[in-house]
Amino acid sequence: MAARTRWAFQTYRYAVDGVCVLLAIGLAITLHLPLTVREGTVLSFLLLSGLITLGRR
Repeated sequence: MAARTRWAFQTYRYAVDGVCVLLAIGLAITLHLPLTVREGTVLSFLLLSGLITLGRR
């Protein structure tokens, strides 16, 4: 998909990860469920896309 558009893979990856994290937080708050987004989730959100992009070069 990144090859067909002007946005890079990293941008798509951050967008999808961000939506998933926000959805998990929103559902946990709305439905009074335990919050499953912890430090590992946030770290992988911040670091994984950049590392994958570096690895692809």
